[in-house]
Amino acid sequence: MIVCSGMFLKPALSQQVDFRVNNLENEVRSLQLRLQRLELMVSKNNQLSAAHNSQIPPNLKNYLSQQEKMLNNLATLVVELNQKVNKLTIRVNQRSKPDVK
Repeated sequence: MIVCSGMFLKPALSQQVDFRVNNLENEVRSLQLRLQRLELMVSKNNQLSAAHNSQIPPNLKNYLSQQEKMLNNLATLVVELNQKVNKLTIRVNQRSKPDVK
């Protein structure tokens, strides 16, 4: 009886392994297709971006560059102002606390 059960287990295990291998191969193919689609999308976006950038007149590029610098400066000023307000808030809170003796 033990010999017979061993004979039945080997084909069943072999079929399970084959099934799992086939599933993994299908998943790999699916992932490869998704990767190819993503690479194609990135390639198209890069081409569109390059074509779009080449159509921008140089004076507009300079203007946009200046606007970007101004925006960066403004962002820096906002961060500095926020830090100063936080420091002042801390000082006001410390002074408004009653002296406990």
